[in-house]
Amino acid sequence: MNWKLYRWVWRLEAPLHIGVTPAGILNRTRLYIPARNIWAALTADLARRSSAASFPDYQKVGQQVQEAMRFSYLYPAEQVNGKWQAWLPQYEQNGNEPGLIW
Repeated sequence: MNWKLYRWVWRLEAPLHIGVTPAGILNRTRLYIPARNIWAALTADLARRSSAASFPDYQKVGQQVQEAMRFSYLYPAEQVNGKWQAWLPQYEQNGNEPGLIW
């Protein structure tokens, strides 16, 4: 079986929050979009487009997408000097205050 790699660039039109389980009273946000969420969004869009007159068959379309495609995590990125750079957090010691920075 042969695979083909596609690069997608999506521009957000609104803030995006994909949460994880709370840590005590803190609600946390993932630093990336999990592959399952990308699969679900693509499945929903394709199902709605393929059945304009009737109720979309999400299960059937979802199985087709799952069999034909593979997804990985999606990290936010920006183009710098013609190259895409992902926003990955780094743990650094800044003076006396260690922590995550972007």
